[in-house]
Amino acid sequence: MQGFAPAAGRRLACFVRAQPLGSVSSIRPYYGEYAWAYDLLTDRPVADECEFICARLSHYGIRPPASVLDAGCGTGRYAICLANSGYVVTGIDMSSALIAVANERRCSASGALSLREDDILTHSVSEPYDAVLCRGVLNDFTESQDRAEAFEVFARALRPGGILILDVREWAATVDRKTRQPIVEKRIITTRGALSYWSSARLDRTRQLLRITERHTLTSERGENVSRYDFAMRCWTKDELSINLLESGFVPLECFGGYDALCDVGATDRLVVVAVHETAP
Repeated sequence: MQGFAPAAGRRLACFVRAQPLGSVSSIRPYYGEYAWAYDLLTDRPVADECEFICARLSHYGIRPPASVLDAGCGTGRYAICLANSGYVVTGIDMSSALIAVANERRCSASGALSLREDDILTHSVSEPYDAVLCRGVLNDFTESQDRAEAFEVFARALRPGGILILDVREWAATVDRKTRQPIVEKRIITTRGALSYWSSARLDRTRQLLRITERHTLTSERGENVSRYDFAMRCWTKDELSINLLESGFVPLECFGGYDALCDVGATDRLVVVAVHETAP
């Protein structure tokens, strides 16, 4: 674990919002057409990571049945795991297809859980949450204004003393990884046929962007269906995170290189940050 050094200066200049580049679809297939295969293609140690999340929440006094917002809940794996741990969980995601998958599996949740389609940047609450969890979604915001607004939404959504846990792609480690391994390929057999996923990442060092081309290919008895999508993703630095947190009334508490208390920053291409909400933005 590493702490935060005080950050100085203004936010970075605005960049272009994440969007398809020459795509035939306005919705990323990963979140739409192939939402049903998201968990098969994105294999995460959910139980272990949720154990870490629960441990950090408990360490700062956020214990069941505290309320938790899973901002960008995707297929609901983490929301369900937290609900099964006794938390009262609200999961939101902009993708109706991902929320549909999450609702299909909500029967496996033994605790209080609500799931709905919603936009993080316009999310409003009647009662503040005790904690907010946001995994990976902040990489999709490429405009500085949107990135700052997300933290202001988190601040409005949390009670004073509430805890924010987030993870993002760390820029320097991402540059190193994508320089060595720009291509990602995976092939799985599903009940709908053989699904192949391929992606290629180009580094835009000036704008701190990953420019990604990805392709899903589903081969079945009906033939072959190919979906191609191009988009941009903007990574983060510790200093930028610190600026956004402090300007929105958060105090950074901990920073890790993954969902492991022993994982130092730089060990992976991820930053996992824990912060407390102290003042109104």
